[in-house]
Amino acid sequence: MKKIITTFFFISLFLILSCSSSHVQSERWEGFTDDTMRVVISEFFMPDEKNPNAVPEILIKERVSQRASLLLASYVNVNLPRDKVSPESDALFNKLINEALASPGTIFTECHENNYCTVITDFNITSVNRELEKSGKILPKDKN
Repeated sequence: MKKIITTFFFISLFLILSCSSSHVQSERWEGFTDDTMRVVISEFFMPDEKNPNAVPEILIKERVSQRASLLLASYVNVNLPRDKVSPESDALFNKLINEALASPGTIFTECHENNYCTVITDFNITSVNRELEKSGKILPKDKN
């Protein structure tokens, strides 16, 4: 009887721990869904000599911004019909990309003592998607 109770306890404990850690894991994806672009960076940052325990927030923001800019520019490049590419559309999409990147929403941040940080950030890309739709591109969410 004691062996059955012990086995049941360990199975229950395992299930509880498995379910509790799955929430963070489910957030660790990068890409596009509807009008949201999610960016994930996981990187080692050199510690500051003056304050080795400080989180390198400025460097993290720069890396997130660089990654987001590259992803969103690639997204536009793939989704904009070739016959719609022009200096005017370039200027418009550059403006829309800059506006979208101006308001990041940090979902998750974790920095370990050795300055290895993981950051998950969401960006609202509604204006970019609306302009792509006007240009004649059918976005994945419209195929349903």
